Amino acid sequence: MHPQCGVWPGAAQIDRIDQRRTSTGLDKFVVSKIENHLRTVLGPQKSAPSPGPFNSSPNALEALIERLGFPPNARAFAEMGKFLLELGHYDEAVEALARAIRLNPLVAQTWKLLGVSCAAQGRFEKAKEALERAVRLDSEDVWTWVSLAAACGKLRLYDEALRATDRALRLDRSNAEAWINRGAAASGLGWIEQALEAYDRAIKLNPALAKAWYNQACLMARVGNTADMFFSLAKAVSLEPSLAERARNDPDFGPYSGTDSFARCLATPQKRAAGR
Repeated sequence: MHPQCGVWPGAAQIDRIDQRRTSTGLDKFVVSKIENHLRTVLGPQKSAPSPGPFNSSPNALEALIERLGFPPNARAFAEMGKFLLELGHYDEAVEALARAIRLNPLVAQTWKLLGVSCAAQGRFEKAKEALERAVRLDSEDVWTWVSLAAACGKLRLYDEALRATDRALRLDRSNAEAWINRGAAASGLGWIEQALEAYDRAIKLNPALAKAWYNQACLMARVGNTADMFFSLAKAVSLEPSLAERARNDPDFGPYSGTDSFARCLATPQKRAAGR
């Protein structure tokens, strides 16, 4: 199966990117959190008017900034977009970050956040475009390269993903997520040995990364190493139980899906212990 890429760093590490979340608009509670965040990072405004009711008009984000007494400048929109991304309101995050970029297109961090937000929407081509703009502005940010590699991996542009991970690892050899993305790219190119080596590196650096264990299990299944496959799959599911459902539908595990060993891998630790 198409391998899982590493996390999407930025305002937050979105490491369940396949579970796309659709925005339902901003309720009063969310608006209140945004107001508190902007006051914290931008400072109190002496002339701020009393907050009024929030609406979802096309200029709602700008109105929210202005009613707090802040000028609707690039930094204000970027901070709002970053916080909306952390809250999981991806549509509004994209809107705020795009507004920030229109006001100042020369901030690499804003392009990176826009790329992460587009990826969270499942718009990987747009994510790739934004992240490429970010690395042109700042080629020393390791997480932008990691995110770009993940976007290329989602688009199955494995050669480009490999180049991006190599840039990330040139900056930081200890970045476990970069090694996951390198493994995914190598796997996509059919370089099984290199992929397994990359996942081993990721696991040694951070044994809690479920994706590394899961991708390793997929490759072990392809080469027929069932003992290590079951071990890696059980480890992945113990770290991230939601991967059990993915594994049930993963063609890599098809030949083993009816076995007791496979069922034990997908059981929770409690059920596994009870079945002994």
